[in-house]
Amino acid sequence: MAAVSDASGWPPWFEENLLCYLRDPILWPVTFAVLGHGSVVLAPLFLHLARGFAPASIFATGLLFALSVYVARIEWRAIARPGVLTAALSATWLGGVALAWTADHYGVY
Repeated sequence: MAAVSDASGWPPWFEENLLCYLRDPILWPVTFAVLGHGSVVLAPLFLHLARGFAPASIFATGLLFALSVYVARIEWRAIARPGVLTAALSATWLGGVALAWTADHYGVY
């Protein structure tokens, strides 16, 4: 198990490299841009999955989902409930689904 910061319960590397983007309002535009790009990356993966179940898209989607669950588990251990990080990950996945549906519906991809 990774070392945990005494004050907040977050691992030090997590607090230094990720949480600053969620806590500091001046960095929120960067956070929204990264989340938006995450949705844009997920949309073609979902379309590829829906149209053919290629092993590469199954692997990539599974890997990204496992990473999302890992990050959500870190948050759950630190604050004992889902928080803003889990909400941001969920919004990214739902945004990817919405973009994939829109692209499929309008024949963009």
